[in-house]
Amino acid sequence: MKTTITITTKKNVTVDTKWSVVLERPYHYIERNGWSGRNDSAITRRAYKCNLLRSDIETNFDTRKDHAGWDGNPGSITFRGNDLGEMTLTIERNSPNHPKGAWGFYASVRGFERTTKTENDFIETEILPKLSKFIEENANGLFSDAKELYESCLKREVENARKMLAELESKIPSMVEAFGVK
Repeated sequence: MKTTITITTKKNVTVDTKWSVVLERPYHYIERNGWSGRNDSAITRRAYKCNLLRSDIETNFDTRKDHAGWDGNPGSITFRGNDLGEMTLTIERNSPNHPKGAWGFYASVRGFERTTKTENDFIETEILPKLSKFIEENANGLFSDAKELYESCLKREVENARKMLAELESKIPSMVEAFGVK
């Protein structure tokens, strides 16, 4: 889902920012012994990935190239002279570093840089309350979107495995024939 939130910087500059918000999901794939995966904790943990999007985006968020600040894309936030473009926030309730019941976050900016203490304070006071409110109001829709995507990814894995098995099976006759050649 996408949302727009208004942010006011320390210099009283108001910026309308666009965000992509998705509930993290597990990533499973087929291996020789069955299903394997990563991010299994997403089944019980509710963490939301929030990406600051370029201001002129109208389509669905696709890649890092859709971030504000990527290669000069518009829509970024300037904080104390630093560009906070390519910002990704992972927001969750009851995160280890925040009080029980509170919303906590992990942030990266300018690609994969960690945020400074003052940037964290700014995010916690100006951005986190607005995004966490959006998450609370849209929790059911975010869960439905993640569940639908998760199911389609699992089905695609099975379909790809079927194609691979069919291809392998089609090679059996030539392999058996090659076995008899001296």
